[in-house]
Amino acid sequence: MKTHRIQRAASACFFAFAAFFSSCRSTQAIVSTHSGRLHADWLEADIQYPSFEGYDELNKVIADYVESDYRDYKLQNEADWKQASEFRARIDPEAAPMRFAYTVAPERAFEARRYINVVLSLYEFTGGAHGSTKLKSFVYDKKTRSLIPNPTALGFSYDYLAEQCRAWLDAHVSIADQSKAALSDRKQWIEAGSAPKESNYTVFAYDGKILTVYFAEYQVAPYSEGIFEVPVTPAK
Repeated sequence: MKTHRIQRAASACFFAFAAFFSSCRSTQAIVSTHSGRLHADWLEADIQYPSFEGYDELNKVIADYVESDYRDYKLQNEADWKQASEFRARIDPEAAPMRFAYTVAPERAFEARRYINVVLSLYEFTGGAHGSTKLKSFVYDKKTRSLIPNPTALGFSYDYLAEQCRAWLDAHVSIADQSKAALSDRKQWIEAGSAPKESNYTVFAYDGKILTVYFAEYQVAPYSEGIFEVPVTPAK
């Protein structure tokens, strides 16, 4: 499955940063979605992520990651927004104010018999033609009460993943230009992005039978192709 990006912008009341994250740490249902929005002069943020009843350690890991990523985004980009806005105002005093955007949403969240899976989509816009989306996954083993660090811990070797993912991508990554040069570039892009190394397989989900590997924007295809979800069954 190819996941097409959705460019999101929040428009809601202001929530204080500390109050927002302290309120988001509670667990109220088997799966509950915590949400908060920020509407400031320079930034529109819309943050949503799930939690799971009875798994406070997992909920804390997810909440801490979101809080840290959001804090880092603000530290890295607020000054840049000010400079860009001042330059924009000098060029065109009548131009409408520009806001950056930051969005967190669950791309996938489910509880299987043994594993809890969360894949977060984090969208950032800092000016330019379009924003960018990155993914972060959490696969939690309820039996051992621990996070699965990588697919090899589930019995999937990187060589096997590369073989299976390359075959799937070769059949599903579209390309309009059928010239020899374009087809060669496509092959190199897929081979590099799916090479058998850990850094290419950091985002995944597992339901106990099928491993789903997520390939980010630009990893195996141009930005226009979006994010790819590749299902992999265990080796026989």
